[in-house]
Formats: sequence, structure tokens, C-alpha cells
Amino acid sequence: MNRGLLIAIILCALPAYAGPVEDAIEERIARVGEVCVEGLDCATATPSLVGGGADDIEGYYSTSCAACHAMGIANAPKFGDASQWSERVDKGRDVLYNSVLSGLGTMPARGTCGDCSDDDLKAIVDYMLDALE
Repeated sequence: MNRGLLIAIILCALPAYAGPVEDAIEERIARVGEVCVEGLDCATATPSLVGGGADDIEGYYSTSCAACHAMGIANAPKFGDASQWSERVDKGRDVLYNSVLSGLGTMPARGTCGDCSDDDLKAIVDYMLDALE
């Protein structure tokens, strides 16, 4: 077979072969969120994770809480570490809800999820406490 013809066939076949690979790359580097400017239609939508399922709650935890709670930064109790949460759990969920809503120590009010509703924040607290069981 002619060498030039073989190269042409390979080059023509590459885009079809690379499709799934390119799709996987695009999925990995896709934007995590979007920006909405006040006055546009998207500004009327209020995101909420309540009722959205465990994946949504885990996602909000990962983007808003894990920065401190995964490593215990600034005395934040580590995710899943029952010994660090025991005193807090003994005070009850309502006290914990109030702590995230109002702030406590170095944690600002609403943690770092300023767009979360009160119910969203409570769901994240529940997610973190459920990890202790």
C-alpha cells in the first residue's frame, strides 16, 4: 500500500476515534457553575439543594464546607471524625443549625455558602452528622 495513502487513511480515522476521548476531556474541564447578572432571566431562579438528593448535598458540602472540615482548619471538626464532633452533637442539631446560620468562632455566618437557603444549610449539617453514624 502507498505510504501516503496509509497516512491519509489514519489521519481521516483519528477524529472518529478521538471522539469519546475528547468528550471525556470536555466533561472533566467543564465549568462548575455559571454567573448570572442581575436583570437577566437566570437571576430569578433560586438554587436549592433540598430535595435534590444526596449528590447535591455532597456537592454543596464539597464546594462550601470541605475547605475547612476536611482538614480541620481553624478548629473546624473534621468530616466523619466522631471524637471531634461528640461535644457538638451532644448539644443537639438545633444548636448546630444555629451555629452555621449565625457563625461560630472563625466560621462566618452561613459558612461559605452565602447563596444557600436556611434549609440547604441544615441539610448540609445533617449530611455531616449522618457521616458520623
